Amino acid sequence: MNKKFLLLFIIAIIIGVVIGININLIKKPLRENIEIKQNKINIVGLDNNNIGVTGTLETIIRDGNGLVLVNINDILADYSTQYSARIAALAAGNYTKINLTNYDVIYNIKINASLISGQSAGSSMAIATIALLQNKELKQDVMLTGSINDDGTLGDVGGVFEKATAAKNVASLFLIPKNSLAAENYIEAKTCNINPLLKYCKIDYKAEFNITGIKIVEVNTVEDALKYYEK
Repeated sequence: MNKKFLLLFIIAIIIGVVIGININLIKKPLRENIEIKQNKINIVGLDNNNIGVTGTLETIIRDGNGLVLVNINDILADYSTQYSARIAALAAGNYTKINLTNYDVIYNIKINASLISGQSAGSSMAIATIALLQNKELKQDVMLTGSINDDGTLGDVGGVFEKATAAKNVASLFLIPKNSLAAENYIEAKTCNINPLLKYCKIDYKAEFNITGIKIVEVNTVEDALKYYEK
């Protein structure tokens, strides 16, 4: 009698476990809906003749496994560009304090240029990624060029005048890394901080650019650049 009762008890447990598993499978589908965020901003680069050209950068963030990919004109970018994109995504994650290991970030670049590859679009990638992570809209009449470091600082960039000449057909403001040696002249600017006990003055040098049709501003970090991009 005891053996029959024990057998029935074991069978009941097995049936209960099987039913529980089926219920969980019904409640939680094997493939959940993937959330996708995306935006698009204008970018600038150089063609094979070192002439400035403009294009677009479409950034997509979706649930994933931490992948960062770059497509240039629908072709998978080379290693250096992929590496630059990973630094841009890392900088965006560091800035927003959001762990991107559970997301995939995809950058689609549409431009007729050769030198957009590499590092010159890194800062724009970081700006676009930050905007998506923080649900911010970006102005479309602002453009940025420059490499990016994982701490959010911008690096040097070449072809500023050529890029600015192209950018002025699309944007009213062109942001470039500070100390990129692009300025034709530097204007001495003196600022003073006065209080009852002390007067403190410092001299800075503001870059001057002579390109008609667009305003050029030097920035140090993506945080500086974001202030000009935000609506």
